[in-house]
Amino acid sequence: MTEISNTSSTLEQRPTLPGKVDGIVALDPCVIQCRSCGVTLEQDRRSLATFILLSRFRFHTCQPGSGRMCPTCLDAVIAACPSRRCKS
Repeated sequence: MTEISNTSSTLEQRPTLPGKVDGIVALDPCVIQCRSCGVTLEQDRRSLATFILLSRFRFHTCQPGSGRMCPTCLDAVIAACPSRRCKS
């Protein structure tokens, strides 16, 4: 898995691939993007599912429609979330 890339202060949001879950923006190589800050994570493995699980890019369960977030953005959202289930 390659490092999270943030090469610009303003990152353009790439569209999610048709038929894929939000934030999957490319398949060859596999690239997922944070819908909050725009950073991307890329890797060349064949297993998209394993890549997504190991990436730690997740959805905030208390905010439906918030999109996939990188670990940094998700931690910030969870810390500010008033819901108790986020804190556990």
